[in-house]
Amino acid sequence: MMIITNHTPLRKALKGILNGEVNQLTEERMRSYVLSQTKGKRDSLLHMQKEIEDIVKEWFNRFYMPMDGRLNTVNTNSRELDDIFFEERLYEEEGRIALTLDYMYDEIARRGFINGLHRQDVETAWRTNDTQFLRAQWEDAVLELARALQAIVTGLLANSTDNRPLSRPKPCTTEIRTEDWPEVFGMDACCRLTGYAKHTLYKLTAKNGIPCFRAGNNGRRLMFRREDVLKWLLNRRQETTEEFIMRMDGKLAARISNF
Repeated sequence: MMIITNHTPLRKALKGILNGEVNQLTEERMRSYVLSQTKGKRDSLLHMQKEIEDIVKEWFNRFYMPMDGRLNTVNTNSRELDDIFFEERLYEEEGRIALTLDYMYDEIARRGFINGLHRQDVETAWRTNDTQFLRAQWEDAVLELARALQAIVTGLLANSTDNRPLSRPKPCTTEIRTEDWPEVFGMDACCRLTGYAKHTLYKLTAKNGIPCFRAGNNGRRLMFRREDVLKWLLNRRQETTEEFIMRMDGKLAARISNF
C-alpha cells in the first residue's frame, strides 16, 4: 500500500488514491497535506482544486462503457450499432479499460464493502446485470477519498479572502434551509442532511435504525423522506435543567399525594 506524506506530489498522491493503493486517510491527515502543499494561500488552493479536477478527469478517461452496458438494441439501428462497435474497437486499441460488470464488482470488493447490506446489494446488481447501479457504486468507491480531499480544499477556499496563509479555519456560514431539501432524497443527500458518513447510514438501515424506503424492483436503492429523517434526528431531545427539576418535582408531588 502507498503511504502519502506531506511531501508527496499531488499527482502521485491522487493517482494512488484513485487506484485504491491508499487504504485510509483521516480528515485531519488530508487537511495537513493540503496546507503543507499550498501553505494555505488562496492562489495555491485554487490551483490545487483545478489540478484535482483535471487528474480525476484524466484518470476516468482510461475507462469506457462497453456496448452491452449502454445499449438498448430495440431502439438502436444497425448503423448506430456499427458506430458503437468501431468506437469500442478504438478504445481497446488505445488501451482503455472496459467497465464490465465483473471488473466493477472486483474493484468494489478489492476496496472493501461498507457492510453486509452493501455487499448484498452489489452482488445482486452483479447477478442481475444492473450496470447503472454497479457503476454508481464503483464511482463512489473510487472517488470517496478524492472527494474528501477536494471538499477540504473547497472548505479552505471558502475561509480565505486573500493570498495570505490561513492560520485557523473560520466557521462556514453557508447552510441549506430545511424547507429547501427535497421531500424525498437518496443516500448522498441524507449524508449531507444528517452529517453521518455513508457507511454509518448503511449500518443504521441494516438494523432498521433509521426510517427509509427501498425503491426499485429489487429494493436496492435506499430513499429517505425529509419529514421522517428530521423527526428521527430530533427524537432524542435532551431536556434542560429546568425541565428536569420540574419533572422531578412532579414525581415528588405525585408520591406525596398518594400517602
